Amino acid sequence: MTELLRRVIAEIEKLPDERQDAIATRLLAELQDEQEKIQVTGQFTPPRDEDPIKLTDVIPREQINLSPILIREIPWHNKKLHLKTPLLLTPKMDDDTEELYVVEEPEIGLHVFSYTREDLIDEINEQLAMLWEEYAVTTDELATDALTLQAKLLATIEEVENAASQK
Repeated sequence: MTELLRRVIAEIEKLPDERQDAIATRLLAELQDEQEKIQVTGQFTPPRDEDPIKLTDVIPREQINLSPILIREIPWHNKKLHLKTPLLLTPKMDDDTEELYVVEEPEIGLHVFSYTREDLIDEINEQLAMLWEEYAVTTDELATDALTLQAKLLATIEEVENAASQK
C-alpha cells in the first residue's frame, strides 16, 4: 500500500460510519469502472507454467457494448426485407472465451457470432437474408421443421421494393 493511500484511509477512519460507507461505495464504483472489459487481440507467448508471459502485436478492439440491437430492415438483392415488428436482439459474450459477441433468436433460427459489434450486425443481416432465401421464398420441398421456420419467417418479415427499384 502506498503512503498516500495510508494517509487517505487514516483520514476516512476519522469520519462517521455513514460517511465512510459513502466514500467506500464511490471508491468501489470507481474501481469497477476501471475493470470494465475491453476486447484486445494479440500474440501470447506462453511460459513453461500456466500464465501468459508476454503479449505482443496488440490490437485494441473496442469497449464491449452489449446494448440491444434493433433490426428494422435489411438489404436483399434489389429489395429490402422489412421486419413487420422490429427485432430487438440483445448480444452477449460467448461463454467459452468471452471474446465473441453472440446473438440468438431461436424462433426464427438466428444464431450469429462475431469478434466485433459492427461485424455482428453485418452477420445478423446476412443470416436473416440467407434464412429468407433458403426457407421463406424457396420453391424446394421442405421438411416439417423447415416448414415451421418458413411460416415464422413469413409472419415476421416481408419483402419490399427499394425506392430506387420502383422507378
